[in-house]
Amino acid sequence: MRNIRPKDSITKLFDKLERVAAADKLIPDEEEKRWNANIEKGLKIGRQIVQTRALSAAEMLLKIRAVMWYAVSTEHVLKHGFDRNPEDPKDESFVALASLRDDIKRLYKKAA
Repeated sequence: MRNIRPKDSITKLFDKLERVAAADKLIPDEEEKRWNANIEKGLKIGRQIVQTRALSAAEMLLKIRAVMWYAVSTEHVLKHGFDRNPEDPKDESFVALASLRDDIKRLYKKAA
């Protein structure tokens, strides 16, 4: 995968991703076409984040959160948010990313 540098930083892109996730909660269940379009918008932003080089530990954490959305469990993120770990320990990819996220947070706090 190549690193690209879009005009928006990971931080700005992640703000857009959070707005998409928030908008999902406002779409009624019977509007499946609109819901699917919103998911596609979120996935597109997620791909941009994944392909963008992180310039700080904070951006690395945002990138991990985006990967949790984009590559692992869109449904979980929509239901529980970006920071809550899944109840199902069988979702190994999500658990592994959450563990990496927590390690970076601990190292970042120690350095601060």
